[in-house]
Amino acid sequence: MKSILSFLAIVMASLLFISCGKKNDTDNSTAIIGKWTAVKQYDKSYVAGQLISSDTLAIVAPDYATFEFKTGNVFASDYSVQGEEDHVTGYYKLQGNQISVGATEADPEKEIYTYQLTGNSLTMSISYSDTVNSVIYRDDVKIELKK
Repeated sequence: MKSILSFLAIVMASLLFISCGKKNDTDNSTAIIGKWTAVKQYDKSYVAGQLISSDTLAIVAPDYATFEFKTGNVFASDYSVQGEEDHVTGYYKLQGNQISVGATEADPEKEIYTYQLTGNSLTMSISYSDTVNSVIYRDDVKIELKK
């Protein structure tokens, strides 16, 4: 449960500081619209290229995470983990197999997820990396959502 809290905290904090651009009229631009509920999260952590942990978490009540993509490129997310709740709104942009999400349309920074949309399933993946004392730390996060 700590991993999901960490992931959601990173996503929510990132959304407060990130942004995206204008609407992209791809075939998925209308298919992604709607409310998506997170059902599983997959986490892998690496240090210097070596896998150090791998977790798969089912997201079950009373915990939840929802992502809603609305017309006008508006994004909203709600989550509750161990009673801690949060709500974040922002903007999104689709481009190829990537979705950028952010807090305001004017902010040039953004967080970019690779996504796959198949029917009523949406998978969003992102990697975070940092270098400390010449050692590369990387976390790969994938979240599976259902409509």
